Amino acid sequence: MLRDRQQDLPRDLQRFGTVTEQAQHLRDTACELELAPGEAMQWFVGSLEK
Repeated sequence: MLRDRQQDLPRDLQRFGTVTEQAQHLRDTACELELAPGEAMQWFVGSLEK
């Protein structure tokens, strides 16, 4: 999804040089990415402990 949106990235993602870096930044700092006005993708990070 990020590869297809390189011309329309949020400002905080534009500073990263690779799609991998962009994805890692999103994973580590956000929980939502606006796809279109009124349409967003959300995710939640969890951890499993033994």
